[in-house]
Amino acid sequence: MLYLYLVLQIKIFLSSTIVEHRLKASLFYFCTNLKSVIIPNGVTTIGEEAFERCDELVSVVMPDTVTSIGKDIFYDCGKLTNVRMSKNLKSIPNYSFCGCESLKNVYNFVICI
Repeated sequence: MLYLYLVLQIKIFLSSTIVEHRLKASLFYFCTNLKSVIIPNGVTTIGEEAFERCDELVSVVMPDTVTSIGKDIFYDCGKLTNVRMSKNLKSIPNYSFCGCESLKNVYNFVICI
């Protein structure tokens, strides 16, 4: 069983929304009360626009099991300040952080050239 923990102390059971360890595209699109997300270990893929327009989202912690993220994942998350990325990401798609005016730290991402 995989759980997603939110800062609001809400625990959401995601078994019906995770398919083969994947967070579906647009899963939390325009979720205005979402403040912080800790993605559980075992998730390997996060679909496009998964957190797009989450106006109150401030921080995200991504486990190292994530190897792929979709485009526009944090698009227009204006209050997002800190993102802990997976060390095993192969790339960060264009516009992933477009509109994230408050972004200060994106860390733990390794670029191999």
